[in-house]
Amino acid sequence: MSFCLWALDRAGGDAPFTDHSQLYNTIDSIPLGDVPWQSFNMTYCGEVPSENPPPWMQHQFDVWFRDPRLLILNQLANPDFKDNIDYSPKQVYNNFGRCEWSDFTTGDWSWKQAVFIFPHILFQLFLMFYDHRIY
Repeated sequence: MSFCLWALDRAGGDAPFTDHSQLYNTIDSIPLGDVPWQSFNMTYCGEVPSENPPPWMQHQFDVWFRDPRLLILNQLANPDFKDNIDYSPKQVYNNFGRCEWSDFTTGDWSWKQAVFIFPHILFQLFLMFYDHRIY
């Protein structure tokens, strides 16, 4: 169904994939895409109403994923991304002085993490290399 909607949205009218299997096979055929799929089951563990509980509260769901750490390592190892990855957070402002967000590195969380972590790293380095002997 979603591929049909995608096809309607595209100018040419053709979806890039005929179904989910073709999409997954295309993803799996990408070089450096050897991170295996993993899965686990989950169910709702909270309080369930005694009358007419929503169906999702009583079903078991399969969650499929790939190890995000290995995906990032593969992405960093891919030479196609060599000059196209921002490794550090940044703050971008438009002509009116308003902050613009366009990706993860321009977000507040990334910036706050870098601003928070950097002084602590410097302090740790200072402690590691400081000679405690006072002459």
